[in-house]
Amino acid sequence: MLLGKVIGTLTPSVAYDGLEGVPMLMVQPLDKFRKPIGEVTRELEQILVHRPKIVRFVDRTFNDRGPRSLAIWKYLADQEVPTIFHFEISPRNFSTEMFDLLATIPPGRFQFEIGV
Repeated sequence: MLLGKVIGTLTPSVAYDGLEGVPMLMVQPLDKFRKPIGEVTRELEQILVHRPKIVRFVDRTFNDRGPRSLAIWKYLADQEVPTIFHFEISPRNFSTEMFDLLATIPPGRFQFEIGV
């Protein structure tokens, strides 16, 4: 999970994938590859113990399933760590509930790479 080493010290960046075993050429829906929320939060708990500077969610279009995205965002919002969380998202998939939740997140805590 750690992306590399710099002069004997671990870099403070982690890439996290909320999917498992997804083939490179994908024609079917991704739902069957999504890790259960409980598994995602357990894995994140193990990662956050190490207090990484940034956790990058490499799931393409992280917010394509609103309830799932909200559950993960709520979990991360409750964590007392100095970590920044980075997501690739689609603006067309935003709901009012997502905007309401994000309005409560401290500035700089979440980063977004927005596809158009």
